[in-house]
Amino acid sequence: MWVAEFNEVVFTDESRICLQLNDGRIRVWRHRGEKMLNSCVMYHHNGPAPGIMGLGTAIFQQDNARPHVARIVQRFFVNYQIELLPWPARSPDLSPIENM
Repeated sequence: MWVAEFNEVVFTDESRICLQLNDGRIRVWRHRGEKMLNSCVMYHHNGPAPGIMGLGTAIFQQDNARPHVARIVQRFFVNYQIELLPWPARSPDLSPIENM
């Protein structure tokens, strides 16, 4: 399986995907020690809602973090028939995208 299907695996190391236009959060990216400037804060996002599309036959890998195994997330995988790569919780095996 692995050699033939490895190119179809979607690796993730995120804990949250928002499917609404605005989740109410204010995001600020800055370097450690850098002063926060209000002029650099994006208070409103006017673009399209993020989502997942075009997965086709993709196999989804996630690290079984609590947000990934929430019932609503598991229902999403079932409803959209997304195949999950078996991955033990707190696995010592690192995801190829860990710490990227």
